[in-house]
Order: sequence, then C-alpha cells, then structure tokens
Amino acid sequence: MIRKNKIELVDKYLSGELTGQELSEFKAELAFSSELQEEVRLQEQIQQAIQEKDIQNLRDKLKNISMEQANSQDVEMNSDEQEFSFELSEELSSFKEFSQPVSINDLISMSQSLPKIHLAQHNIASKENIHHFYKEQQQENASANEENELSPMDEAIFRDIQDALQEKDIQDLRANLQQIAASIPAHQRSVQ
Repeated sequence: MIRKNKIELVDKYLSGELTGQELSEFKAELAFSSELQEEVRLQEQIQQAIQEKDIQNLRDKLKNISMEQANSQDVEMNSDEQEFSFELSEELSSFKEFSQPVSINDLISMSQSLPKIHLAQHNIASKENIHHFYKEQQQENASANEENELSPMDEAIFRDIQDALQEKDIQDLRANLQQIAASIPAHQRSVQ
C-alpha cells in the first residue's frame, strides 16, 4: 500500500466510513501489518491531541495574548513618548530638539528601550562643552542654508542659465574641432 492510501484508509477507518468488504480487508491487513498498526495509533493520538481540553485552553490563551498585544500596540502613546519616539517612518522635519533637561523619572516611565538609552546618553553629552559647540555650529549652518536657498522661480532661472551655458560650451567645442580639422592636412590614402 502507498503511504497516501494508508493514511486515507486509516482516516476512513477511524471516522467509520469503511463498510463491508473494505472494512474486513482493512482489519485483516491491520492484524498482519505492524506499519499499519503504528499508523492507526499515530492518527488516533493526533485526533486525541486535537480534542484535548488543555490544548484547546492553551490555544485560547495564546489567541488572547496575541490579541492583547495587537491592542496594546494600537494604543496611542502619551505626548512625552510621542516626542521621543524613534519611528523610522517619521520625517526629519517633525523632529523636536530638547528644550529642557529630561528628568530621570521621565526616562523610567518610557516603555521603549532605544529612546531611553538615547536620552540617557543625551543627558550625559549635554553637560560636555563640545556638545554646546556643535549645537551652535549647527544653528549657524542652518541659518546660512536658509539664506542660500532659492525660490522656485530662481531655481527655474538658474536651470535655464545652466542649460544655456552647456549649449554654449557645446558650440565652442564644435568650433574648436572644426578649426583643428581645418589646420590638419588630409591624409593621403594609397590603394596598395
């Protein structure tokens, strides 16, 4: 018997679907075949395991736990956690610089570990002189960048000027190549 046929016959036997001659043939083979006996025992154990109450209870508990976790993730964060949240999907423009020192109690109340570590390191680094130097430097760079930014109209004009310069460069290159070609004598070719 092929294994698939054995499993189908065992399923039919256990569910009571075998009748008449099929049932008597199966019982005769079951009496002589140890493999078939093992398969029947295995299928019976599987069915018993599926029907056991403790396993059903465990499944229900696992389902409840997974639903609770899904619900807890949907709960909105409080304002402090939102301010210090490090979700990768957030844009950099929404980032807020710390305006006042973060207390230890605020750190302890946060549920996420990465922001806790970052804020703890930020508190340590904020006491160093170099931190203030870099902060001032970043503010100066930000104000300088704002002054250098072009309006959309200025950017369009700037692009047009760049295109015109590239066209002028191409025209100059063509003129130079024509002048070089005129000054070099033509090659004489022989038929040999």
